[in-house]
Amino acid sequence: ALEDEHPDVRHQAMGSLIILVGVEALRTIFRISRNLSIWTTIELSTIVMQYKEEAVPYLVEALESQDQSVVLFCIEMLAEIGFVSAVEPLRSMARDYPNVVIRAKAVEALGRLGDQRSEGLLLSLIQNPIPNLRLKAIEALRSIGSPESVKPLMERVRRGNTEEQILAIRAIASTGDEGIESLKSLISEDRVQYHRLVDHVLEELNLEPVES
Repeated sequence: ALEDEHPDVRHQAMGSLIILVGVEALRTIFRISRNLSIWTTIELSTIVMQYKEEAVPYLVEALESQDQSVVLFCIEMLAEIGFVSAVEPLRSMARDYPNVVIRAKAVEALGRLGDQRSEGLLLSLIQNPIPNLRLKAIEALRSIGSPESVKPLMERVRRGNTEEQILAIRAIASTGDEGIESLKSLISEDRVQYHRLVDHVLEELNLEPVES
């Protein structure tokens, strides 16, 4: 019934399996499911969030699925649950997975988990030639907020396009006093180019603007 052509039948089958078997039914559901619809992802997310940490082993296992929609769903749920055991498999996917869409989703999830172990990988990815990976990595570094990321992020402000610059400035500001001091020095390099961007981000974050 999980492979039935009618969505209602598939949804009923998922619900019945969960009632009969419990959280272990997720293994079969993820193995058989293909091309998850929006409705199915909503149904599945409700089921997963009932179990939370108990569902994590099955979500991690399903990261090896050949179906992109299943993998993306599992990454999203791992980030939503926030369980740190997901960091290592997500780091591996962010580094090596052959599909760029999934790599970018894994990078995003690492940022949401905010684990310090991801910092080295994220710093390497902000130099990646693929724009979406760079952007996701810069965003993710903001969640970690480590002063060690300031110098490489400053390079992205100097070399990136406007979108990268704004994301990098946000990430730098998240590191605290050292980041703010670095933003001040950035403005002294070229007040016309950077002052507007820096003040825009600081205002957005409810921080004091940098003096001219």
